Amino acid sequence: MNLSSTSKIWIRRVIKWALIIELAYVVLLNSILQLPLTQTLINQIRPEKFYISWENAWTPYPFRIHVSGGYANGNSRSQIWAFEADSVSGSISVLPLIFKRVWVRRVAAVNLDFQLRPRSKPDKDFSQVSQYFPVIEGREVTPAATTPRKKKRPWQISIDGIELSGRHSYWIYQIKGSTDASIRANLDYRSRGGPLELDIYDMQFDLHPHYVNEDQELLSRGRISGSIGFVPVMPRENKGIKLLDYLLLDLPPGTGDVTLTIAQSIPSAELLIVTTPQASAIF
Repeated sequence: MNLSSTSKIWIRRVIKWALIIELAYVVLLNSILQLPLTQTLINQIRPEKFYISWENAWTPYPFRIHVSGGYANGNSRSQIWAFEADSVSGSISVLPLIFKRVWVRRVAAVNLDFQLRPRSKPDKDFSQVSQYFPVIEGREVTPAATTPRKKKRPWQISIDGIELSGRHSYWIYQIKGSTDASIRANLDYRSRGGPLELDIYDMQFDLHPHYVNEDQELLSRGRISGSIGFVPVMPRENKGIKLLDYLLLDLPPGTGDVTLTIAQSIPSAELLIVTTPQASAIF
């Protein structure tokens, strides 16, 4: 197909303006991300809810961002949390934000550190164990919110293509530990107590020592591999073991250490089915 000279001119113009717009975006947005004022303005939006910072951030093309030395902390109604990573990257879709939907894709994070502790509650006494909770820098421990939730339209949060790698550490209430891990997952969640759906389709953990109350060893080492997922559940109504209607384990044949350890860890089971890799197991 032969293009006319006019068509060729228009194609060149379109390419030229596309390159100019991309260059202007890269220069402008990356300059804004490097300004300390940008972090200051973001943290003035709702300082009682969240705080974020980064050492360096850049965007190679629209709606894709890379952050190194990222840190965030904040308050939920009943807990205080903090998150830190050597590097984080992801792509966000802007249009769904109009409809209160956050859609983030291709999220990659390296070397995570996560901390979580409860806020003080009138019906719970943490005085004997509060010294073992993490101290969240920049956050005062205030009473948990007990007022009724305002009736607002919830946010729908979807994170697709999560990839975590490296050395991860965590301090959740009184439990502290670390692991070398590789995780691939998808997450869907609706705020204000809505359903949660999690699909971890590949995970590899090499666990390091874990402790309760600083010096009581919970485990010295361990290894976890496989996959795990939750169909949509309501977190408020399904806490702890209630979260699992059933648990399906695909284990090596025989009664090795893995099988025996898991069996000893299950406090009770209404139905326990044991099968073998033989053809008779299907009857």
